[in-house]
Amino acid sequence: MWWRKEIDPDLPWYRRPDYTGNLTEAQKRKLDAIRDRDVHPAAKLANLPDEVKNYIGRLELEAYDAKQSQTAAGPILFMLAILCIMALNYFGIEASTDRSRYIVGAAMIIAAWIVYSRKWKANAKEFLPDGGRAEAQADEEFRREWELEYLSLLRREERNDLDSDRSK
Repeated sequence: MWWRKEIDPDLPWYRRPDYTGNLTEAQKRKLDAIRDRDVHPAAKLANLPDEVKNYIGRLELEAYDAKQSQTAAGPILFMLAILCIMALNYFGIEASTDRSRYIVGAAMIIAAWIVYSRKWKANAKEFLPDGGRAEAQADEEFRREWELEYLSLLRREERNDLDSDRSK
């Protein structure tokens, strides 16, 4: 959309504007130095065995299916509730002849359908990137996991150094 700023897809995860973690600037610079190398220490999707690629693909599809089913559940239940209310208005004890109730009900069903389709498309765009960027996205996720592990090892070493200094 023209009123939303698009986030640069080439920015590292820790430099994106929507990042809310607690990395210091020194840690970010260490990660930048690692990313500036010709070869990142993390594995690449192309270098993995076929069995691992298939397993990762299956996990991604299961996550996609789970998220899409959660997305579908709310609007579908809402639409069913509105349809039940409309049916009760039509077939109820005191049948309503007021057409405005049916128009409002139909508008609510249409609004729920619009919300549902937008969420569905957003999930599809997240899990199924276009333009052949799926492998690049997988490599970026591998880099992110490697960098998170690297940062946790650095923090553990810093704590161990502090503990050893205190014990002296």
